[in-house]
Amino acid sequence: MPGPFDFIGKNGYDQGFCECFKDPACCLCACFLPCCMVGSVQGQIDDAHFNIWSCCCMPVSIYRIRKYVRYTYGIGESEDGAMCGSVCCPCCAIVQDAHELKHRKRIGGLFGKKKEEVKEEEPAAQAEPQKV
Repeated sequence: MPGPFDFIGKNGYDQGFCECFKDPACCLCACFLPCCMVGSVQGQIDDAHFNIWSCCCMPVSIYRIRKYVRYTYGIGESEDGAMCGSVCCPCCAIVQDAHELKHRKRIGGLFGKKKEEVKEEEPAAQAEPQKV
């Protein structure tokens, strides 16, 4: 049965909760400019560039982002685990969620634009040279 500390493991995430140092730029941004990090991630979820309102109450915003990632990708973290992760170590939580969104190809980078859908072009039929 999942408990309040199940956020520590991977639980379906691509990287573990405390593996935020794998992406140093994202980790530094979350530690020193958490408002910018949260606003950027929430903005990307909302199909915008930045969500200024998410800076007003960051713990709630981080929890909302975590909840969105969990439900969207079917990650097996409990509600208590998401809440504890968001409150106890919000920097690790937002980095893990940002990485997961990037990994699932929702976000093109830390402050990047949403990736454009790439349409695969059918290979052009090769025309045989005409004999003259």
